[in-house]
Amino acid sequence: TEKGGRFTRIGERCLVMSGVHVGHDCTIDDGAVISTAAGLAGHVEVGEGAIIGGQSGIKQRVRIGPGAMVGGKSAVLADVLPFTLVAGNPAQTHGLNLVGLRRRGAQKEEIRRLQDALRFILNGHQAAAACPKA
Repeated sequence: TEKGGRFTRIGERCLVMSGVHVGHDCTIDDGAVISTAAGLAGHVEVGEGAIIGGQSGIKQRVRIGPGAMVGGKSAVLADVLPFTLVAGNPAQTHGLNLVGLRRRGAQKEEIRRLQDALRFILNGHQAAAACPKA
């Protein structure tokens, strides 16, 4: 669309599996993985290295942060913070994507600080269960 820049962009080293729908005016950054039968509505932004599980649906104008992971069969209705793990219908934050952070070389102290920040952002909502120990 004219407002969206009139193009959909898929970055380098992405893995887009079979049956995926990528809507108009989407941006998928480098290294993202979109698993089988996932659907992205228009104007969705997927950050670098993010993973979207199979059969998940992403509502229009939602941003999936870099390094985030969306569990399979999730319905994502709101933005997903970077390096978090979300799942469910509707998707809820279940903590940090610890595997993704470790693969990127994050140290224990960095992960601990990120967990503290996530707890602060969630402001007690789901916070007790959301951030398992690194």
